[in-house]
Amino acid sequence: IAKLAPADHRRSYDEVESCFIPGGLEAWNASHGDGSVAGSATAPSGGSIKPAPSFAAMFGAAPKASWLLKGAARAGLERPTAVQALTVPAALCGCDVLAVAETGSGKTLAFGWPLLAHVAAQEASRGSEPVAL
Repeated sequence: IAKLAPADHRRSYDEVESCFIPGGLEAWNASHGDGSVAGSATAPSGGSIKPAPSFAAMFGAAPKASWLLKGAARAGLERPTAVQALTVPAALCGCDVLAVAETGSGKTLAFGWPLLAHVAAQEASRGSEPVAL
């Protein structure tokens, strides 16, 4: 296995899009604060994140990620799990996310869906720059 060359982070990087919900977390919370789904999580800003009541709400709010709704339906998924309902909207708003939940709770998709949305929205990578890790 070849060793990777050391990365020089002194150079500037291309701008990347990270917020896929127009208006960000504030707009998400305003449109999903009706109490139809219990729970909340703490945002990096110290505010709260309202959970997504459905996949349609979660992916429909992010036009560039709406194609993920078709994948969830094709997979036979009916509604987001608790960890998905809280983490996906935050990640689609560009927030860093940390979630601790038991095995089988849906964490992989909770992190994978926003990652796929992020990768799909970026321009083709120039050279060997990773788009996601």
